[in-house]
Amino acid sequence: MSLISRMTQYKLRLAYQRPKEDRLRRIAVVKPRNNDIFISYTPQDGDFVRRLDQAIRDQGLDPWIDFDDIPDFNHFLDGDSTYEKQIKDGILGADVFVLVLSNAALGNGKIMQGLRLAQRLNKLIVLLYQNSFADIHELTLSLDDLQYLDLNSPLVGKVFEQVACNIIHLQTYTRLLARANEWDKQGRPQSYLLTLEDLKEVKKQKRWIETHKLGAQFKFTKIQKVFLETVDRAHETSEYFSKSPPDIFISYSRSNKYFVEKLNQSLKDERWKVWIDRDRIPVAANWRDEAEEGIRYAHTVIFIVCPDSLTSKNCQWEFEKAKKYKKRIIPVISCNDYNREVFQAIGLSSVQYVSFVRHGQSFDQSLQQLLDALKTNLDDLKVYRQVLVKAYEWSDRERSDRFLMGRHEFKEVQGWRRKRQYLQQIDNREIDLLLPRQNEYIQASQRYLALQRKRQWVIISAILGIY
Repeated sequence: MSLISRMTQYKLRLAYQRPKEDRLRRIAVVKPRNNDIFISYTPQDGDFVRRLDQAIRDQGLDPWIDFDDIPDFNHFLDGDSTYEKQIKDGILGADVFVLVLSNAALGNGKIMQGLRLAQRLNKLIVLLYQNSFADIHELTLSLDDLQYLDLNSPLVGKVFEQVACNIIHLQTYTRLLARANEWDKQGRPQSYLLTLEDLKEVKKQKRWIETHKLGAQFKFTKIQKVFLETVDRAHETSEYFSKSPPDIFISYSRSNKYFVEKLNQSLKDERWKVWIDRDRIPVAANWRDEAEEGIRYAHTVIFIVCPDSLTSKNCQWEFEKAKKYKKRIIPVISCNDYNREVFQAIGLSSVQYVSFVRHGQSFDQSLQQLLDALKTNLDDLKVYRQVLVKAYEWSDRERSDRFLMGRHEFKEVQGWRRKRQYLQQIDNREIDLLLPRQNEYIQASQRYLALQRKRQWVIISAILGIY
């Protein structure tokens, strides 16, 4: 009987083993690579794991799981040795190793081999099983200092949400502890502090942990509290965290990471500011919130075309967000075996693309074509981005007059709008209309400046009347 079929009859339990201190130091200073969470399971528990995977994604994280992260997954089920390498790479790239335990899992040599690898790599290990599962005692002999959390919801839908929340908060608590401890050991440098977005998410998860009373092992230490207080003060008084917006957002499938890493470095060498998830996802923030902000701040989205990116839910989500914000999208063809019908169906074929697999053309030659495409209409794109970012900032700050445009900036934006209209008339250039929020921001700035002028005339008239 599978784990999911018994979930309404038994409670579930999480057992976890914190990483040792040297691993905590690495967690403190190294941002997550690839995926934060690796899920290990047997096919008998596949239905349970698929729902767990979705529950974790609903919470904003992207777990590593074979049917999503191994290209052509079904091909490797026949015992191809490449499958084992992909599994090992997934464990290496994660911070958390989650093992769904059942009798089938205990009897599976490859599953136990993965657990031993996670132990050797000093990962944060989380075991998920029924609390009536007797064979757990034999397994725990090889795991020191296990701590336990009981999950009590009798409803299947709620169980998955509860499991996902506990795993994510367990991870965040450990990361925060690692960051705070290392910050203290290194003399409390500012470089260890959290961004504003990360701070907001950490506080949110801290409240969740305290509200759910997860036990003594989840009580926040004095140094964690001092660390968060220090971050609060830094954001109130320092310009250290001010952001320089990226030029480019790269949307890609992890199966194509080697090509993406080379392209990313090449763009940075040419002094383009690149937003890419492996550099940007912080301790606790929702990756989708961070990614959406990256898309909104960038003036161009590069969509890396390969078989997996065209079917990836995450890539499709990023593509839709790019269209929502009317961003310039440049498809980059990284291989020849992608599905042309899907490429056309989602609207990429109608956009100017750059191929890195054209016969007789080197990587550097293709890169130059991409650089030329990036420089096209760059001034227009930058002003569009500037108005979009400031419009959202104004909206996020309760539409305060303090965040509206000044007279000089408003004059420049009006000149930019007239230039766009002129270019559209003389050469039928297709120019996207502004978004409603951008128009609202411009109109509010115009009203505010008009009101300021009126007040100035009133003051001047009053002064002249005196004399």
